[in-house]
Amino acid sequence: MEVIKFFYTIYLIDYFENTMLTAQIFLLESLIRHYYSSYFYETPIVKSLQKTKSELDLSSLKRDFRIWQWAIPTLADNSRVESLRCKNLPENQATTEFIKQLTSALSKNTHLKDLDLENNPIGNAEAAFIAEMLKSNTTLKQINLSYSHFDHMGFYKIGVGLKENRGLKILKLAGSNIGLTTNYFFQVLSTHESLQELDLSNSNLQFDIGLSQLLIESESLKKLNLRMNAFGSYDLDYLTDGLKKNKNLVNLNLSSCTLDTSAPGRLESLAKVLSIHPSLTFLDLSSNGLDSEKYPIATEIIKNSSSIKSLNVTANYMGDEGLRNLATALQSNSSLTTLVLRKNQISNGGLAHLSQALQHNKTLVHLDLSENDVNSVHDLCDCLQNNISITSIDLDREKISDGSAAELEKLLKRNQRIKSAYLTLLNKAQSQNDLHGMLRVLKEMKHEFHKKDENVWEPAQLETIYNSSLELIQFKLKEELTKNINPEQTLLYFIDIYIKAAPLLNELKPRLLSAVLDYKNTSSLQENELEQFDKLCGFLEQKSEKHASISEEDLESFKNVLDFLTQKIVSVYDAEETESSPPPPSARVKKYYNQDDFIAKLREDNNYQSLNRARLRFSGLCELICNYIIKEDLMGLSSQSEPVDDSDFNKILPPNLNDIHLLAGVYQLNTDWVLGSHILDTSSHYEKLKAYLLNIYPYSLFTSLDVSNDGKQLNPDLFTKKLDELEVGTYIKFMAFSKSFGSMEGHSMLIKKNHNNTYSFFDPNKGEHLELSSVEVCAKLNKALKLYDATHMVFMDGLKYIKSLSQPVTNESNASLSRMHLNVMKIDPLDRRANISAVYNLLSDSLFRNEDNTPPRYISELRNILRQIDYNNEENIVKSIIEIKKISQMAPSPDENTHVHSLRAVFNSPTSTTFAKIRANLYEDPQIHKIMDEPNSQELITSHGSS
Repeated sequence: MEVIKFFYTIYLIDYFENTMLTAQIFLLESLIRHYYSSYFYETPIVKSLQKTKSELDLSSLKRDFRIWQWAIPTLADNSRVESLRCKNLPENQATTEFIKQLTSALSKNTHLKDLDLENNPIGNAEAAFIAEMLKSNTTLKQINLSYSHFDHMGFYKIGVGLKENRGLKILKLAGSNIGLTTNYFFQVLSTHESLQELDLSNSNLQFDIGLSQLLIESESLKKLNLRMNAFGSYDLDYLTDGLKKNKNLVNLNLSSCTLDTSAPGRLESLAKVLSIHPSLTFLDLSSNGLDSEKYPIATEIIKNSSSIKSLNVTANYMGDEGLRNLATALQSNSSLTTLVLRKNQISNGGLAHLSQALQHNKTLVHLDLSENDVNSVHDLCDCLQNNISITSIDLDREKISDGSAAELEKLLKRNQRIKSAYLTLLNKAQSQNDLHGMLRVLKEMKHEFHKKDENVWEPAQLETIYNSSLELIQFKLKEELTKNINPEQTLLYFIDIYIKAAPLLNELKPRLLSAVLDYKNTSSLQENELEQFDKLCGFLEQKSEKHASISEEDLESFKNVLDFLTQKIVSVYDAEETESSPPPPSARVKKYYNQDDFIAKLREDNNYQSLNRARLRFSGLCELICNYIIKEDLMGLSSQSEPVDDSDFNKILPPNLNDIHLLAGVYQLNTDWVLGSHILDTSSHYEKLKAYLLNIYPYSLFTSLDVSNDGKQLNPDLFTKKLDELEVGTYIKFMAFSKSFGSMEGHSMLIKKNHNNTYSFFDPNKGEHLELSSVEVCAKLNKALKLYDATHMVFMDGLKYIKSLSQPVTNESNASLSRMHLNVMKIDPLDRRANISAVYNLLSDSLFRNEDNTPPRYISELRNILRQIDYNNEENIVKSIIEIKKISQMAPSPDENTHVHSLRAVFNSPTSTTFAKIRANLYEDPQIHKIMDEPNSQELITSHGSS
């Protein structure tokens, strides 16, 4: 009956199409949409096909088969679903018909990447349809047919389809019955150009020369899972022969493959091939009965492999003696990072052998000893005293009866902290050639792990890392001096590093002295300048102890030379700028903005997932951007609208201080208020219906009929007349859009009326134009109507619309963050660094440490944030302050003393919006005042409290 109603509605449209008014046609169109939505688009089945990851429960396939017949064909041109899983298919003819329609639709689909049909009653009949789909579909990357009901004939059909497929990367066929088709299947896959991962676990494989052919000829295969497939007496030869010539395999799973039934000679050959394989990284040999005494395959691999990083030998009945052999090999291994020894009948004696080996191993990170017979880990604790690489050990802690598990946990946490807070940051700084960053980490590391009185490191391995890193820094500094591209810049960099590292780089005093003398003798210096350099040379010529620090008097000599070099660099730069730069324009008429600049940030940064979803949903952010700009009144600002005088140090203020791309960037837009302000979300169904059918829009200032003769382009005279009627400060949200069946798509722009009878015009894709006449604005709108292929236009009262929305509940809006950003921009980067360094160095003081002389987690988190700040990046500084405020608002840990609580209060203060203010506020605390240098008052004036 409903189908009859549907076609009757279509008949009515056809009958009245040439006689009804436009509004009536739209009304009938709305009725069609209503019926179509009610009986098709609004069903749960079809709704599930509008998700990126779609899961279809087909347990009621037979009952709902008619709906499925309508729904499945839509997948042919579906551009939303990227991953599709079908589960609970029934064992009847409906499944065959469903698979037929599904594969027919997917043969034409160009967006689906992942198809999962695992554990369904799909047999040989359905295999033919799947094979045809594999031939036609060029974009599917992964298919899972595990635990299907194919026999060897079904797999033959799948193989035929794979012969012509060129796009598949992952093929999962676990729990299958490939049997007699094994050899043919391997031969087909050996020529597949893109297959990277193949899962044939528990598939009744019958190995032959095809396995060798697959491994030798496939240039793309990276991961091969052969778990739970028995290798017969001679089958291992095919695997060994294939691996000999294979250069690409990364991951091989041979778990539960009855390797212990093969002759020792064949296992020895396999071990040799696995040991020298150039790319194999992950190897699973679990549950193969490979006792390390009888079948030392794992021992040989550990002893000789330089590529395998993860080895799983679970359930191989190794025992303590078997582990002794393996541990001996582990001492010299330099590649393994994960070793799994679960279920190997290991007791405390075997663990002692392993612990002794780990004292020499420097690369193992994760060790799994669970489900063994260990009841004490004292030996492991002794080993970890000087081993810093192991950060994770799995074992049955309930079996540890002597309390040593707690000590082990403490040592593992120490290693985790060393890795995350020191080694990772040290490696990152080294990779970026950031010597300042390296020195920061080294000084902090020495402060925590070097016992000054005894002159020893605990753990001792850190001493090697510390010394080698210092040697690298010294080498890099010498290398910079030899380049001599800019003598002032090079010398300043060397001196700056030397001072910050003091006394770590005292061995470089002779080299620094030579560099200072070279510069002094080759530069034209005034008498007072020569005196400054002579004082510095006098200090550098003095012999001092290895760990002696720099006195205040000597530090003044360094500072004077640094000031001279800085002024020299700035004067040269200013001279070059004056010569090369053209005279600035008398007035700036355009400000750059393009929402496409945000795309990379939105895709890569997880903090902007909601904003990115909004971009995808609305095909852009123009409406949200316009709403935020109206709310904060960001249009019509000159390059520098704030009053300035000499005390403001105007020279260091950036010329783009009020640029709209700074004031309405991604982190300002990323709020619940902005995300919820889109007109499609805030309008009622009634308002949408009026807009769609009758062209009546909410908050309209005037209609297109008031300013246009043809409804397509604006008339300048009519448009000017309407603009003249508006008050100064009015925001017009201009929307150019087109209508199609049941939808409206468009683009939002802004016009603001200024005091001098001019207008500002903003397009989120183009930028802001200042001081335009009404005729110039009209021309830009007409151009936009053509550019965006618009059929309709709206002139909305922007301020009235914004006032109708609920305002954000928080007092700290993103506009305040914008102002914080602008404050930070006003300060010289060197002064920013001074304030950040002062706060960072303060946090190392023992005043904030616990009774066991370790810093609370809060202090460690603060140091990690401060350590990674880029003082040249204003946005990075602002985000760091925000992050510090967030963690400072969290509940304090029980191990925090009263001084740490004082720190929290300072960071939480409403006035602590910049590091200059944070530094000043910290100095006012009575206890912190005693251990902190007084902030330079001139810096605070310079920065307006904003560094």
